[in-house]
Amino acid sequence: MTMVAVTTLRDAAGADVAKEALADHGIAVEIKRLGSNAYFGSPTAEEFEVRVPADRVDDAHKILELLAEELEQQVLAEAGVPPETDPVHGSSELPPPDKRPRKVSWAIALGLVGPLPGCGLLYARAFRLGWSFFALTIALFVGGIAAGSGDTLAMIGVLKGLDIVMAPFFAARFNKKLLEEESRTSYAARA
Repeated sequence: MTMVAVTTLRDAAGADVAKEALADHGIAVEIKRLGSNAYFGSPTAEEFEVRVPADRVDDAHKILELLAEELEQQVLAEAGVPPETDPVHGSSELPPPDKRPRKVSWAIALGLVGPLPGCGLLYARAFRLGWSFFALTIALFVGGIAAGSGDTLAMIGVLKGLDIVMAPFFAARFNKKLLEEESRTSYAARA
C-alpha cells in the first residue's frame, strides 16, 4: 500500500491529533518524523509528516479541514467571539469590553499580581470598590510614611487579601448580570 503525505506538522502533539482524527474515520495513518531543523522557529525544531493510503487522500484532506475549522471555532469561542450565525449579535466581531464576560481566574490572578489592591476588583467591573481600595492604599502609604508607622504594609496586605477574595465574586456577579441582559435582549428579539 502506497502511503502519501497529506500534511506536515511541527509538533508531535499536532501529529497525534491528526492521526486520531483520521483513524476515527477508518483511515490508516502513518506518522513519519522528518528530523530536526533549528531554522523552523518551533520549540521542538522537529517536523512530522502525516501519511495516508493514496486512495484516501481526498477523504483525509476533508477530515483535516473539518478538524482545523472545529479547532478555530473552539479558539474563537474561548476568546469570547460570538458565532457568525448568532441572530442576536449577527457578526463574528468581539463584543465591546463592557459586554464581555469576566474570567474568575483572571480576577484572582490580577488581584495577586496587580501592583496595588483593587486591580482584581477593577477587572471584575466593581469600579467603586476597586478605586476605593486603590485610593485607600495610596492614603495608607502616604500617611504611613508621614507618621513613620510600621503597620502600613500590614494594612495594605489586608486590602490586597480582600481584593483577591472579593474579585472572583464580583466577576461572577458581573457575568450573571451579563447573561440576564443577553437573555432579555434575545427574548425581545424573538418577540
